[in-house]
Amino acid sequence: MKRLISLESLEVLDAIDRKGSFAAAANALYRVPSAITYKVKKLEEDLGVVLFKREGRRSLFTPAGKVLLEQGRELIAAAERVAEATRQVDRGWETRFNIAIDSILAFEPYYHLIRKFYRLKPDLEINVHEEVLGGSWEAVTDDRVDLVLGAGMQPGHTQDYKYHEMQTVQWVFVVPPEHELAQHVLPLKQADIECYRAVVVRDSSRHFAPLSHRLFSKQPVLSVPTIAEKFVLRSWV
Repeated sequence: MKRLISLESLEVLDAIDRKGSFAAAANALYRVPSAITYKVKKLEEDLGVVLFKREGRRSLFTPAGKVLLEQGRELIAAAERVAEATRQVDRGWETRFNIAIDSILAFEPYYHLIRKFYRLKPDLEINVHEEVLGGSWEAVTDDRVDLVLGAGMQPGHTQDYKYHEMQTVQWVFVVPPEHELAQHVLPLKQADIECYRAVVVRDSSRHFAPLSHRLFSKQPVLSVPTIAEKFVLRSWV
């Protein structure tokens, strides 16, 4: 299929707009003015449109020319991003970095680190995902992410992955003050707790067997997607 528009032609239009005239664009692109005129005429012929109109001694973009200029600049920028991504890979950098953060952790401290990282590599695309329980390990073993923050105890099928302990999270059994369990004599027994509905964060695993912790077998549950939702609903049940 014949390509009617080249990046070189789009760069000529961009230079004409930025410099204000064909002659100034030719100077900026280190070409003779006739080469710029030829490039524009050839582009108009290939597309079957008029890109410039004369007003006195000036050449102004037509509406069609303005559309080509604006969208052409997007293509120029996209081409430069492709070129930079290629150079990054050649230097040993990936073009994209995917991070999973377990729902148990607050995201804000890591956004601060990401902002600092962008000062080093502003062109690297970073994607942040939220996972829960076994979903954190599954995300990295399925290559959906490159790094997991806050994954729980390492499952047996992930021995080949390196990991470092970040912190220890202590879990506390909590009910709102108006909950019936708040009126029970302490310490609470299993029989006291298991008849009341627990709000749990749902394991985000797609293929792994879902995990659950600190639940009794007969206990009814309300399953929510994130820790934030669990906090919202902690007084609802």
